[in-house]
Amino acid sequence: MSAPTPVTAQFEVDISPSADPKHLLFFDRCSIFVGDPFYELHFGFFGQSRELIRGLIVMVGKQVIDDGRDSFLAYVNQMGSLPEIPELPECKLRAPCEVVFADFVGLARHQSVGEILMHSISWKIAVEQGRSKDPKPIAATCVGLLRCELELQKRWILGLYETAKS
Repeated sequence: MSAPTPVTAQFEVDISPSADPKHLLFFDRCSIFVGDPFYELHFGFFGQSRELIRGLIVMVGKQVIDDGRDSFLAYVNQMGSLPEIPELPECKLRAPCEVVFADFVGLARHQSVGEILMHSISWKIAVEQGRSKDPKPIAATCVGLLRCELELQKRWILGLYETAKS
């Protein structure tokens, strides 16, 4: 018995900016944990306290992060120099934090606020569209809109690729 032949298909994904995110979080701490084949990204808001007020864990495939490397680093270069922020304690979250999976990661900035947008798609629909004679765009769901200070966003992006090296 031979191994199945991989099949590839291209499809268009509609990432609508008008969709309400399932999770909206301003975070002031984050950590990156590299697994195989996923990155486990922890985002937490602690505020003035040392206790977690709200957190979110996002699982993202390594391929998504690897494919975004050039555009993410170009985005960082466009930011120019920003003041360094002090080293933050590790943000290692546990239940009852929610866990979501993201297939697409986007970045944006508005004045002094950075945004990380996480979207996912239904892979069942993707497979159906891949088999279709007349494929239609697949609607992506915004699973997370994460906001932070620009300095922290820059540190997070650079941390994605520093963590992957170590």
